This record gives sequence, structure tokens and C-alpha cells, in this order.
Amino acid sequence: MFDQPLAAVRRVLDGADDALIGVAFVQQRGVNLLEHQLQSIDTGRLITTTVFGSITTQGLETAHKGGLDIRVLNPSRGTFHPKLYLARRGPKITAAIGSANLTSGLVANIEAMTLLEGSTERPSFSGSGRSRNGALVDDESNKAATVVCDDGRFGVAFTGLARTGAFGTEDWLVDALTRASADGNHRIGPSLPQLARIATARIAEVARARRLDKTMKRLSVVLLGQHHGESPPRVYCFLVSNYDAFGRRLQAEASDQFTVSYVRETRPPTADSPAVVLALGMEQALTRAQLSGIDGLLKDGAPPVAVRDKCVSVLRAAADAPASRGMLGKQLSSLIVPGDPAESVIAQYHSEAPTPEIYLPNQVISTSSLGLAVKGVALGSRDSEGNPVLSVRRVARNARCPCGSGKKYKHCHGK
Repeated sequence: MFDQPLAAVRRVLDGADDALIGVAFVQQRGVNLLEHQLQSIDTGRLITTTVFGSITTQGLETAHKGGLDIRVLNPSRGTFHPKLYLARRGPKITAAIGSANLTSGLVANIEAMTLLEGSTERPSFSGSGRSRNGALVDDESNKAATVVCDDGRFGVAFTGLARTGAFGTEDWLVDALTRASADGNHRIGPSLPQLARIATARIAEVARARRLDKTMKRLSVVLLGQHHGESPPRVYCFLVSNYDAFGRRLQAEASDQFTVSYVRETRPPTADSPAVVLALGMEQALTRAQLSGIDGLLKDGAPPVAVRDKCVSVLRAAADAPASRGMLGKQLSSLIVPGDPAESVIAQYHSEAPTPEIYLPNQVISTSSLGLAVKGVALGSRDSEGNPVLSVRRVARNARCPCGSGKKYKHCHGK
């Protein structure tokens, strides 16, 4: 965390190959503070808004002369109000996110910025690990993402083929979702057949190159969230798969074609309509009682956080079950997608083992007014001596400290 936002922003932008600045306010004094950094950028874009009346013509002109491509975004619903400075330097991705606009507030106000660093060459994080040839090879690989389009917002996960050779589903899926949304006019309904088409071609290509049999190329992508094209917004769960579909028996081998199927919130509602519990990938490791426990919380209207915590405990118990065959990991990520689009998605990394980093879900924003894809982001921090600060699961005060000292937590890192 930076309490000197100007230093953080300069660090992000200096010498960048590509840069994106998204702010609500732009004034000449703020642009002048970044004059050297803007001149060092190969390709830069500034996205801002005019609805607040805090944009100065001089500020925009100076930014344009500094090499930034200017775009104005005045959405029909809500307001554009980020403070984002994002840049790429080779494979390295850096972002400063906080409270500072492109104004004199970079030095004059009390502001705060968080600095994020990642790489286009680095695999991101997953909900339940990544496997290869029937074995868990990475308990921290990304299978979680969020997608925002013109008529909906969805959490995304996948199961099945994760990595073979140079191909990684977690990276490919972000690009595929971006392309499918653009081909589908940024609407979820037309976009999913495009995603199925893209997946059919790419997985067939990978299977030929890697000589994968039909059991090894099975892949399912699930999207769960609110479709805002209906009033009031309606909950949908979409499944794009080459071996599974709602209302159809699970196939042992992959088909050549990916298909799209879905279930949705019942209108008018029934006693069962508020709840859908979907287990994909290692269904045999979950017991009926475990799934019923989650289903009961949903039907009782339990808070989303309570349902999430129950899911985490169930998945970790399933990872220890013999039926999982060691293919379920315990490092988990979760997404809570609120029905109100004005509320933020709640993403959390649930660490079972001490880790120096917290992994964030990938994100795709593909609307008619904004296109943005982010992947491979992890957060980490260091102490005053430069040592990594470990993230750990919640520990009872009388339990052994996860650092390995052998002391009780309350006498060690729980002081």
C-alpha cells in the first residue's frame, strides 16, 4: 500500500510499452506531474468522463500532446468513477488502484494507492487445483473469473482439460471470452454460441497437436450470474461443454463439438427455484449429504458468506476423501456475484496452507463502451526487512501457529 500515490503511479507508467489510465477527473496539474512518464510510454490510452464537470480542456489537451489516446465514457446507467493506472512492460503487468484521480490530488490530497504486479507468462490461481494425466500438479492455478457484458454479470469457472504442453485453459479462456463477447455484440445470449464455436476449433487443434484421446480433452465452462436483459434481472447458469449438458447424461468421452445449455430462475418462483447446487469435475468425491447441506442453506435464505464458507468446508473435506484420488486441491477461490449491478463482486482466496501471495480471479469486461481483460494478478506484501508476509487460513488462538514454530498461535504470530 502506497501513501504517496504519485510515486506509485510514476512507478507503474515509467517506460511502459502499453498503458491504460482510467480516471473520473483530469486536470492539467495532474498531467504535468506525469509529463516524463507519459513521454516514455509507447502506446497509451486515457479513459475518462465528462459528467462531473471536473475535466479541464487544458488537461485533456496536455494529455493528448503527451501521447495519450483520449476516450470519453458517459454510461447510460451509473457513472464512470475508477482510479486505475495499468501498464505493461514486456511480460510484466503493473497496476496502481486507489483514490487518486489525474489531478493535483496526486500530491495535495490524502490519498492511498495499492500496487499490483503480475506477468503475462505466469499462470494465475484456481478454485480447486490443476491436474495433468490424472494427478494434481498445481494447487494454485486459476479456474475463477468474472465476466461483465452489456446485459449481465457472471462468475466463471471451468473443469476438465487444464494444461497440456504450452496450452493453458486459464489463459486461453480469458481471450476466448473476450473474443466471443465481441462477436456476440457484447450480449450474453449471442456470445455463448460464439464461445462454443471458438472452443470447438481450439480444443480440436490442441487435441491433434498433443495427441489427446477423447477422455483427456473433456472441458466444461460454467457461467453463473444475473441476466439484466430481463426485468427484474434473472439468475442463469450456463454450461458450455463438450461432454456435459443440463438435462443430459454425463459422457465418458468428449464430443467433437461444444454445446450450450442452461438452467434459470423459475418465474413465478417455486419452493425449489432459489437454489441450484452444481458440482462439476469430481462429483464422485462429494456425498449427497454434503450437497444437501449447501442446498438447505440456499433454500433457507442464508447469507451468501455463510453459503460460501459451507462450500469451502465441503470442498476441503472432499479433497481428503479417497474418491477424490488426490485430484482436488485445498487452495480455493470464491466469487459472490450480487444481483444489484451497483454492488461489487466479492472475491476471496481461501488459503489452507501458508502462502506469500493472494491470487485474484481473472476479469473480462466486454461492453459496447469498454473492453478490458485482466489475468494472472496476485497480491503479496513484505515486512520492513523485505521478507514475504505469509497469508494463512484462520487459526484458533490455542492451535499451533502455521509458521511451523511449534508454539501456540496466541504466543507466536497471534500476539
